[in-house]
Amino acid sequence: MNKKTIQDIDVKGKRVLVRVDYNVPLDESGQITDDARNELRTLTDGYSNAEVAQFINAETSGGALTLVMSDIGDDYTNTGDLISLSYRLQDDVRLYLVKKPPDLAPLVNKNHVLVFRPSVVMRQAILQKGWRLEMVSKPGRLWRLKQ
Repeated sequence: MNKKTIQDIDVKGKRVLVRVDYNVPLDESGQITDDARNELRTLTDGYSNAEVAQFINAETSGGALTLVMSDIGDDYTNTGDLISLSYRLQDDVRLYLVKKPPDLAPLVNKNHVLVFRPSVVMRQAILQKGWRLEMVSKPGRLWRLKQ
């Protein structure tokens, strides 16, 4: 059976209806108890990297050295997303890839840090340091690290 995927058709400038089952946890009354999957995932993740890269490059063009931190964690970020993003970034943007547990020491006193699709483990490590994340690209693909 030859099924077409979103990669096989040109959807630019067209209205597209997509049905997605995110399998989110519900309480007894049917309310969503944790909407992290809805905030952090989108069907077109790989296709929105161009918009994320455009934002990062615009931040860098102001003369500030931009550091983009990411990890391979949970099911939010995969190697393909990082490679896709890296090819779209300007040469003076630096990538900092962390492993589990995340080593955040090199980020101390860094002023211009953006976080690409942080895993739950990374988000917890950031909160434990007393830092916070500010969303700059919906739906949760890019965050600004606030120390």
